[in-house]
Amino acid sequence: MIPPEQTAAALQRVITLARNMQTWCSPHNVAVGYADSVAEALIGAPAGQNHGRAVAQLDDFEQALGRADDEWRQRAVQAEERFVASQKILGDVLAVFTEHGHPGRACLRTGWVDEWRVTQWRRDLAALWRGDVLEREVPQ
Repeated sequence: MIPPEQTAAALQRVITLARNMQTWCSPHNVAVGYADSVAEALIGAPAGQNHGRAVAQLDDFEQALGRADDEWRQRAVQAEERFVASQKILGDVLAVFTEHGHPGRACLRTGWVDEWRVTQWRRDLAALWRGDVLEREVPQ
């Protein structure tokens, strides 16, 4: 999967190319028509027979792309925060497995774990799966 910031940068280069193509010297304004075709592919709608019309609509597309890029960055930061919080919770859970269990076979078990702590782990993990940000610091 291509990271969103690379996708946004590639689309920006295509927008620049389409705008630049309008200035190319070509017979019968073929380059302008090709630039429109590129712009139509980006905006997802035909511009009709008016040469240059689709390229003119790239401004709106470019602004939306900038907003999407900001949104992707924000989502990446939120995902990283949820991942770090999940790691802390998992570390906390695994830390209670300290007692050696079954004789003859290597295994660990927990001692007594307060019910409130297990309930807190479950609630925190459920919140993270929903995409919520935890309101409190996760114990280490």
